Amino acid sequence: IANFGTLHVTGNSAIVDDALANSQLTVSSGKTLTLNGTTVTGGAITNTGATLAVDLGKTATLNDVTVTGGSIADNGTVKIDATRTLRLDGVTLTGGAVNNLGTIAIIGSSSIVNDALTNYQLTVNSGTTLTLNGTTVTGGTVTDNGTIRISGDSAINGAAVDGGQLAVDAGKTLTLNDTAVTNTTITDNGTVKVDSGKTLGLSGV
Repeated sequence: IANFGTLHVTGNSAIVDDALANSQLTVSSGKTLTLNGTTVTGGAITNTGATLAVDLGKTATLNDVTVTGGSIADNGTVKIDATRTLRLDGVTLTGGAVNNLGTIAIIGSSSIVNDALTNYQLTVNSGTTLTLNGTTVTGGTVTDNGTIRISGDSAINGAAVDGGQLAVDAGKTLTLNDTAVTNTTITDNGTVKVDSGKTLGLSGV
């Protein structure tokens, strides 16, 4: 699909096993667009009040795409290819797996809930908050120019976290196994945990 204009989804729809070269994709409020086995490259997805969905056992690849608003219901896998970027602005990404071989950039406050994120580069922009709830981030670099809030038990394991603030809500646990945290403020209103046999490295914290 070569979309040089606007593709407007006004009713529940699906794009299956396709390649969408995108300019503007808009999903109407209250509607769901399912992306199974589909790669979306470029452009913007306006998803305010709507849902992008990935079914169980399926993969949606989002390369050099900006998603604004709404939710991504990830029952399968969301993938970002190497050297590519997925930008999230006011998005809730829920469930399943995220295979980030490139960059996820949080350009507007967003949440990742009950997800397993295999990471290469995760960037939180200045003035924005990334909320993790029931999520494990594994590997790679986390460049935090804003705030990472832990609202539900989560982990950042085997990663390098640099800058910004890590804020753990009361009664919640952030596990940091074999992770290096540098030039970061940790506001621990709950628990920071390091499992037996694992190491947390702190520098300028």
